[in-house]
Amino acid sequence: MVEELSRTTLEAMITSLEPAWSLQSAERATEGTDVVYFVRLDTPASSLEAVLKACSFVDPAAFRPEPVTLQILADETDIPVPTVYGRVDEHESLPAPYFLMERRDGEVCEGASRALPLPVIERLARAGGRHLATLHEVGSFGRYGTIHCHSDWMEGTADPTADDLVVGPEGHDTWRDALAAQVAEWPGQFHERFASLADPFRAFLETRLEAVPAPDRPVFGNTDYRLGNLLINPETGETKAVIDWGNCHTTEPVYNLVALEEHLCGYATLDDPRRRRVRRAIEIGYGERTSRPAIEETLFEEGELTPLGECYYGVHRLAPLVWFSLWNASAGPDERQKTADRHHAVVQDLLERA
Repeated sequence: MVEELSRTTLEAMITSLEPAWSLQSAERATEGTDVVYFVRLDTPASSLEAVLKACSFVDPAAFRPEPVTLQILADETDIPVPTVYGRVDEHESLPAPYFLMERRDGEVCEGASRALPLPVIERLARAGGRHLATLHEVGSFGRYGTIHCHSDWMEGTADPTADDLVVGPEGHDTWRDALAAQVAEWPGQFHERFASLADPFRAFLETRLEAVPAPDRPVFGNTDYRLGNLLINPETGETKAVIDWGNCHTTEPVYNLVALEEHLCGYATLDDPRRRRVRRAIEIGYGERTSRPAIEETLFEEGELTPLGECYYGVHRLAPLVWFSLWNASAGPDERQKTADRHHAVVQDLLERA
């Protein structure tokens, strides 16, 4: 973990953004990879609570798009995101890049997708469907891949007020190529629990890539839309805010919806009734904002997964097999075994379809 920032440094970071604001108190967040502080500030009008986030883990070019994304979403959509008070992309002495944003109400319920009541999850899923439908209409992109600030692909630094978002030269021209890159790389990084699955699973997915279509265009996606990145009311299922937009990509819309389904159903087995309820709620929310086809219409035929569906659900199973230790670090041995068994069951089910 990065060392604590001194009060003097925190004060300088605040005043560089808003000279009339002063730091009253600061508390280091215990979660997350980059440096995050919850701060209370005195302003000429009142006191307010905010979040100060500084780059420490990811590459600065990967960090800079988040406040730009938040500002675009706040200006152009009704997705509930924190207001960005200001950002610093480069600084000679302060730990830049960093930005200051509004602190929103709500609870983070990381890892609770299987513990929260199903009606709560369904309400979150319906809101998630609406939010992704809205997100998929934001911007215009020509390639598939990680979203960056335009200034990081050009000489010099763009005006922060005019900076825009692009997929850089490391992106892919086709959706099939983008998925094929994951299939080629990720099985080689499987956790030791799943090492025996790597070769057969890669071979299975390679054959399913033939079913991947050529979408009309890439869309702005968020495959990390999950409970750990939401502020919610766990009693009612209201989504108070969608936070952490630091890992966005362009994608294909239905693939993004499957990611949402996986997160909110807790990576359940494919025949789990809870999964079907979550999927239905996502589709209802998505249909409230767009006429685009959603999961059932695109990936199923007479209730059975099509080869494209097998591809999408299979590719989305790669990440939890790679990041098993990180994602289950706080779970006890019995819970980790149950989770591993669910992953094994899904992969075996897919392999038996070959």
